[in-house]
Amino acid sequence: MARTDEAAADRPEFDPEEEEDELANADFLWGIKWLTRRRIVYGIWAIFVPIIIGTSSALPSPVNYVVGASLVTFAAVLTFFLRFAARNVLTWDTSFTFFLAYFCGFSVVILVPLDVGWTIMARRRDDVEVIHEEQQPIIIVWNVLYWMNLTLGSLILMVQQELAATGDFTFFSRLGTFLKNKFKQILIAVAVVVILILVVVFYFKLTGATALKAFLITASNTYGLTLIVFLLGYGLMSLPKWFWHHANDEQMLNRKTAEVPALREAFDSSLVDLRHTVLQVKDTAQCVPMEGHLAPYMNIVLKECPARIKAKTAYHSRRRSSLAMANPSGVVTIQSLARLRALLRRHKEANIRALAQWELLKHQIFELDRVIALKEKPAPVLNAAGEVTLWQRVIHMGAILQHYWAVSVRLVAYRIASVLIFLAAVFVIVGETSMIGNPTNSVFASVVNSKDISQGGIVVFSGLVLYFIIVCTYFALFSIKALTPYKLVRGHTGVTGMSVCARNCCRLAAPLCYNYLTLLRETKTTGVSPPATAFSQIFGEMELIGFIGQHYNTVFPVFILILSVLTLFRLYSRILSWATKGEVSWDVPDIDGAMLAKGKKIMDRERSIYVKQQRKDQRAEEIRVYREHHEKEFFQPDSSTKPTPVTTKGGQQQQQQQQ
Repeated sequence: MARTDEAAADRPEFDPEEEEDELANADFLWGIKWLTRRRIVYGIWAIFVPIIIGTSSALPSPVNYVVGASLVTFAAVLTFFLRFAARNVLTWDTSFTFFLAYFCGFSVVILVPLDVGWTIMARRRDDVEVIHEEQQPIIIVWNVLYWMNLTLGSLILMVQQELAATGDFTFFSRLGTFLKNKFKQILIAVAVVVILILVVVFYFKLTGATALKAFLITASNTYGLTLIVFLLGYGLMSLPKWFWHHANDEQMLNRKTAEVPALREAFDSSLVDLRHTVLQVKDTAQCVPMEGHLAPYMNIVLKECPARIKAKTAYHSRRRSSLAMANPSGVVTIQSLARLRALLRRHKEANIRALAQWELLKHQIFELDRVIALKEKPAPVLNAAGEVTLWQRVIHMGAILQHYWAVSVRLVAYRIASVLIFLAAVFVIVGETSMIGNPTNSVFASVVNSKDISQGGIVVFSGLVLYFIIVCTYFALFSIKALTPYKLVRGHTGVTGMSVCARNCCRLAAPLCYNYLTLLRETKTTGVSPPATAFSQIFGEMELIGFIGQHYNTVFPVFILILSVLTLFRLYSRILSWATKGEVSWDVPDIDGAMLAKGKKIMDRERSIYVKQQRKDQRAEEIRVYREHHEKEFFQPDSSTKPTPVTTKGGQQQQQQQQ
C-alpha cells in the first residue's frame, strides 16, 4: 500500500491529460494504429493465399505440402508478430530469433496433418519403395525443424533472454556477465547431461552419434510429454468452463471489476519503480563529466529513458550515491552504468506490460458495460422509408445484427461452444486413456483409416483434433498465475514475454505432435504397418532407450483422466497450489466483496474520465467537420463585389483634404 500511496502522491489522481502523458512516457503506443495493422494483415493473407495455391498445385507431391505449409506458416507468424510484439522494445536480433522460433514451432504443427494425410493415402497404394523415396524430402525437413526447435527452445532463446536482461554495452561483456551469474546452473546442467549420456552408452550399449541423438530426443519428449499431461489435465475441463462463465455478462463484469484494484496497484508500483530509476539515471548523469570516457555510455543509458516521463527532478544531494550503481569507492564505472541500464530496462518493460494489461482490463469492462446497457434498450428497427439510401440500410442492418449478437446470440453461442468443447475433451480423454488396453486401434485411428474419407478429410480432421489439443494445452499454460506477467498482450509483449512464449512453443510443439500421432496409432510403438509418417520415423529412435522410449508415451497419458476428474471438482488446482506453496495455481478465487467495492470506485472515476474524453473527441470532430464545410464561405471573398483598397492613416487624411 505504501507504493500505491507514493504513486498517488507523485501525480494527480486520474487526470486525463496526465494519464495520456503516461501512455507516451512508457512508450505505450506503437505509432501505428491497430486498424492499420489489421489492413496490413489482410494484405499479407491476400498476397500469400494465391501464391500458396499456385505453388502447391505446380509442384509434385509431397514437395507441394512442404512449400505450401511454409508459406502459410510465414504469413501466420508475420500476423502473430504484427498483433502481439512490442516493436519499440525488441531489437533486430531478438526479433529475428523470435520470428525463427515461432516459424519452426508453427511449421511442425502445420506439417503434421499434411504428413498424416499423405502417408495414409500412400499406404493405400501399397508401393513401399516409391513411398520411401517420396518421403525423403519430408524427412529432411522434419530433421531441420526438430533440431532447430530443440536448439532454440533449450539453449538459444534462454541465453538471449539472459543477455537482453543484462545492461552491458558489448556482446562479450554481456556474455561474461551471463556466465558469471549462471555459472552454477550451467555446471549442474552439464554434469547431469554427461551422466545421462554415460548411462545411455554403457547401459543401453549405444555409441557415437546414435547414443547422443537417441538421448536428446528421448529427454526432450519425456520433458514435453510430462508437462503436456499436467496441462491437459486442467485445460480439457477448464476451457469449457471458460466459455460457460463468459455467457454471463453480469458475473464477468463483477469478476473483472474485482481484479481492478490489484492491477491498478501493480501499474502504480511499476510507474514508481520506473520514475525512481529515471531519477537514479539523472543523478548519475550529474556525476559523469560530459567529455570523459564514460560520456558515450551515459548517453546510451539516457536515450533508453522514456522521453517524457514526469519524474521529479529534486535531488536530496549532489553526492555520488545512486542506489543501483555506486561502487564502495563512490566512483561511477562502466560496470555500474551497466547495472543501472539493466535496472532501467527491467522497470521499463514491467511498466509497459502493466500499463497494457491495465488498459486491456478497462477496455473489457467498458465493453461489458456497453453490452449490459444494450440489454435494457429495445432493438433498433429497420426504417423502411423510401428516402433511405441502400448504404444507410446496410449500416442500419449491421447495427441490428450487432445488437442481437451482443444481447442474445453471443450468449447462446458461448453455451453451445462450451458443450461441444466438453464433448471433444471427453473424446480426447478416452483416446488418451485407451492406449494401454487397446494399443493398436482407437476412435481417431478408425476415422483417419476409413476408406470412405479422402485425403483432404484426413488433413482437416487431423488438424482440428491436433489444434484443439494445442489450444487446451496453451490455455492451461498461460492460466498459471506465475506466468500472468508473461502473457501475450496485443501490441505490447516485450522481450521476456515473447521469449517465454517462444521457448514453450519450441519445446512443446514436437511432443504435442508425437502424442497426437500416438493417439492416431501412427507411431512405431503402436505397431503401425509401414510406411509410418516421416515425423514418427525421426522420433522412432526413442525405442532404443528402453521403457522410457517405448512405453512412456502410452502409459503416462492415463493420468489425464485422473487430473481431469480432479479439475471438475476444483481439487487439482488446490492440490497443486498446496504442493508448490502458491507458486502454481489455476482456479480464479471467488469474488471478494471488499475488492469489488474498491474496484467499482476506481472504475467510476475511470468511466467519468472516459466519458469526458469521448465528449472532447466528439466536439473536436464536430469542429473539424464544420470548418471543412464552411471554410470557403468564411474566407473566400464574394466575386460580385469589388475589394475595397486598403489605405494608411496618412492616405485617409490626404483624401479628406482633397474632398
